[in-house]
Amino acid sequence: MFQVLPVPADASISCTPDSGQASTSSGASAAAMVGHIRATIPVVRLAAPVFAWNPASMRVLEKVGFEREGVLRQSVFKDGEQIDAVLYSLILEELLNPRP
Repeated sequence: MFQVLPVPADASISCTPDSGQASTSSGASAAAMVGHIRATIPVVRLAAPVFAWNPASMRVLEKVGFEREGVLRQSVFKDGEQIDAVLYSLILEELLNPRP
């Protein structure tokens, strides 16, 4: 379901849901994955691009602490068309020491 692509201080995750609806198990899975990454991979930041038409996945990321960074315009080619992606990120240290 999830894939981690590590780079020196940064990693990218992606999620391919079975449907367009987020479920409680999606949130639990995302939280478990963030915990696993924090415990096993020495990265500072996680990035998660989401299709602009997928607000359910955006809500899941926000519930586990990701923040919206911006829109990557026309950055994804899917089903024969260019579409926008919304970039979310999580600074792992902020899980322990949240910003005010």
